[in-house]
Amino acid sequence: MDAGYEDGVQGGPAELAYLSGATYASARWFPQAHFLRVRYTQQKTADDVWYIQYLWNQERWDKSDGGLHTIYNQHDLEAQRTQRLDERNVLTYGGNVRIDLMESGDLPVGYGQQGLRFVPGNSQDLQGGLFAQDRFDLNEQWALVGGIRTDVNAYTGWEWSGRGAVLFSPAKEHTFRAAVARAFRTPTMVERKIDIRYVPTGYPAPYPQYGAEVLGNENLNATYVKSFELGYTYEKKNLRLNAEFFYDDYRGIMATVQQTAAGVIPVVKQYMNVVDGHLYGFELSGQYQVSKNVRVDGSYVWEKWVQSSDRAVATPLNADTALPPQQKVGAGVSWEPLPGLTLNGRMWWVGEITTYGPTRIPAYSRFDFNVAKKLGKNCEVALGVQNAFDSRHLEMTNFGFEPLEVGERTVFVRFQEHF
Repeated sequence: MDAGYEDGVQGGPAELAYLSGATYASARWFPQAHFLRVRYTQQKTADDVWYIQYLWNQERWDKSDGGLHTIYNQHDLEAQRTQRLDERNVLTYGGNVRIDLMESGDLPVGYGQQGLRFVPGNSQDLQGGLFAQDRFDLNEQWALVGGIRTDVNAYTGWEWSGRGAVLFSPAKEHTFRAAVARAFRTPTMVERKIDIRYVPTGYPAPYPQYGAEVLGNENLNATYVKSFELGYTYEKKNLRLNAEFFYDDYRGIMATVQQTAAGVIPVVKQYMNVVDGHLYGFELSGQYQVSKNVRVDGSYVWEKWVQSSDRAVATPLNADTALPPQQKVGAGVSWEPLPGLTLNGRMWWVGEITTYGPTRIPAYSRFDFNVAKKLGKNCEVALGVQNAFDSRHLEMTNFGFEPLEVGERTVFVRFQEHF
């Protein structure tokens, strides 16, 4: 969701631990995706910090024969400033401008092949936003946080999001919080412009030009969510524990909906604002610094989705249709065996997921690992692998409507430099 500003319950912006006038650069290189971040931070005083940041993200879809290519580029320029107005008041404000560029080739589809393009072939989106957030300390125990953001884009127009929170710290180690927020997610370029055609292997000859097609929709609206949260944090020395209880109310979730009658070939699906519903549950997490060189962390999530209405399907699902709860467990470790050399590993286990369709997603686990090496005081290079042991599995998207097959394990290189 495009909440945009920093998380108010923590009371401050991220990544402020830089020296005055520090420049930070980070790059990640995957076989089909590239990422670059450059940030310049200026710390005038301990209570006045600002930064300007540029992000570039590129994704590519290429056929092995070179006959089809689709390239997606995202450029984002962001600026933010945090300053203490007085002893009790900390203000954070800023904004960003983002442009999305898509270059797409032809759509050749042969037997047992899949074609992908975006219509029109060369597209661009421009959007931007402004935000402000204020933390006001009533006294040593109570604090209030409020923020608002406004965004504008060419397809849903003006959107706004906001957040309010109350923090209570009866003692230094304990913090209780209650928060409410409104957020949104605008349709992506994929959901608005994609055109996928597929002829599955095994179709009896003669077969149609294609057996299935997924289309974007330029008339999509944003998805809106109202969030309510109760939380508690315990932090002392090397230990941090956190518990959160949440309830999120969604309106207009986007997913593909079949437009053709059962048994008709080709099967045509199109993105639509499909359903309303709510998600509730809790999350427990913790982090412990075992020693100077070893840190461990873990988390457990229990969540349940309940659909309240279906606005796009000819035969709607029953109101208050509930899926069985979903559970997630994560654990990680960071170890520095030698000065400047860090090993990081993280394991996830996700319980079986029941979807609204015939697909059942079995439980799966995933392990990510990387090795990072400092090359001097300001430079770091990392080599990592994502999904190391389970090369392919299904994951759920759009609250049970679209099972997604995750691709093979990915090896990446990351480079960071502080100037």
